[in-house]
Amino acid sequence: MSILNDTTPRFTRHLSDHHAVQGEAEYVERHAPEIGRDAPAMAQVRALKWRSAGYDRQILEASALGLEVFYRVHGKPGDWTLTSPGAQEYVHTPGYETRADAQAAAQADYERRIIAALSSTGEKG
Repeated sequence: MSILNDTTPRFTRHLSDHHAVQGEAEYVERHAPEIGRDAPAMAQVRALKWRSAGYDRQILEASALGLEVFYRVHGKPGDWTLTSPGAQEYVHTPGYETRADAQAAAQADYERRIIAALSSTGEKG
């Protein structure tokens, strides 16, 4: 099987710096432009589409930006973990009270990433 066709997610803990401790959402928020500052006024980011995964179907996964598994939510009631792409590796952010809280954090992170790439000035590149 070629590496291009391998959709098996490779989850690793991002140990360098302190991003895993702070959580990816906080990292992206700190480094991304303020939401809406440069984004076109009419643009709206679509909601992530979640699907069940895992042997017991308790894991939720969402695809985005060409990656089969961009976000993953797993855990147990009172301690859900959001896994999302970091700068070089996947980041695990535990401690969400509900699965819906972790999904909302993923949606906010996704919107920050998309809006950070938009420009209302027409500049390219």
